Amino acid sequence: MTLADGSSYKTGKVEGLTWQASGVLTHGCSNNPGIADCFGMILSSDPNTNLEPGNWSPRQRAELHFPPQADGSTYTYQWKHLLAPGTGSTSHFFHLMQVFSTKDDGPILALDAQQDTIRIDDHSRNCNPCGPTVALGAYEGRVTQHRMVITSGNNGRIDYDVTDGSSTLISYSVTGYMGSGTYIKFGVYRATEDISTDVTAYVGDFSSYQ
Repeated sequence: MTLADGSSYKTGKVEGLTWQASGVLTHGCSNNPGIADCFGMILSSDPNTNLEPGNWSPRQRAELHFPPQADGSTYTYQWKHLLAPGTGSTSHFFHLMQVFSTKDDGPILALDAQQDTIRIDDHSRNCNPCGPTVALGAYEGRVTQHRMVITSGNNGRIDYDVTDGSSTLISYSVTGYMGSGTYIKFGVYRATEDISTDVTAYVGDFSSYQ
């Protein structure tokens, strides 16, 4: 099923999550990547195509996000993500995951594909990268399992692990401010100033519990 065809920015609800897409977003993947409940995402290599309107800088998006959680509550989130081989990174933002604060109208923390690495960008603690990084080529082409335990609010905490089924690629834990009206987003969302490739990604098999 095609949810968005890339001709305009669209948003909607599916399986209790909100989706946003200026690129192509499908529910169901013709090429089975190993994700049972699969969503396919495509962004153009043309920096003037699949643009999301209303931003001060050009950007493309295809993301799903969980509902906001109450400040001070603790939730566990899981999902799968695959970024196709040959996808180029950028020197600007290229979010694969966001811990998004409604109060701050932006991400508190993100998993980014920047400068040929996969890295954590923690805006509240002003570091990029934060903790270990992994080469972009070691992430691409793999079905990665993401697990996050997060307490939102002023006295927050996050424990976030990305594995490929046999080894840990990224692990990040920190305490402190974790936003207000916080929700978790995953997919592909990038600035287009210096893109060199298109993007094909697959996500799905998501769950959450308190």
